[in-house]
Amino acid sequence: GAGMQLAGRRKDGSEFPAEISLSAVGSGDDLLVSAAIRDVTDRQRAEAKFRGLLEAAPDAIVGVGSDGKIALVNAQAERLFGYDRDEMIGQAVELLVPETAHHVHPGHRSTYFSDPRSRPMGAGMQLAGRRKDGSEFPAEISLSSIETEDGLLVSAAIRDVTERREAAEVQARLASIVQSSHDAIMGKTLDGIITSWNPGAERLYGYSAEEIVGRDVDVLVPHELKRHEADILERIARSERIEQYTTERVRRNGSIVTVALTVSPIADSTGTIVG
Repeated sequence: GAGMQLAGRRKDGSEFPAEISLSAVGSGDDLLVSAAIRDVTDRQRAEAKFRGLLEAAPDAIVGVGSDGKIALVNAQAERLFGYDRDEMIGQAVELLVPETAHHVHPGHRSTYFSDPRSRPMGAGMQLAGRRKDGSEFPAEISLSSIETEDGLLVSAAIRDVTERREAAEVQARLASIVQSSHDAIMGKTLDGIITSWNPGAERLYGYSAEEIVGRDVDVLVPHELKRHEADILERIARSERIEQYTTERVRRNGSIVTVALTVSPIADSTGTIVG
């Protein structure tokens, strides 16, 4: 019954999943068939738990045998690559690799099988996956190996990092804008500790970033305006945006400069105001 779900039945009527091997003993009228029967309840429970963990994984998981063919995938892999499970199982893993990497990927795969250990794939390289429709996406891939009854299986956890890559590019562009701005731009915590300082701020106040980052913003505020600065930070903590207003600040050399300020809140990824 290879490929079938076999079962045995006990005296009390209960059933159990079974693995049965048959062999012949003797010949002719003396022929006997020997059945070796194994209760595989524990194995099936372990396999069910493994499948549950596999399907619940947040990343796409693709298992590849030493022959380079896909042996297992999870639901996330189906969603990520656009193939049904049956379309991937048994196919060469290069199905999911950009065509430009087809000529080098088998070599990389053989190298990993010769020294299988958990590690990120292609550290420092720009990796990509290829969907069923031919489109490609930037990927982060972690490799690990699993010993199975059928031999070594390499598990690849694959994550689409398109959004992260785009967010990093946006952040880099914004940082470039801040750095090249003629205006003085600084960041500070809600406690008034300076966290960032652009060249415009250095020109206006006379402090270098190394001198000022980590210090309290009070160093820039005349004594008689410190209470007003505290009020501003309290309003920012309530998500208010302070429209441009005119005030005074203290330069590094002690001189007073009149400035026009606009103060806006900075939120983290959860929407919490942090500065």
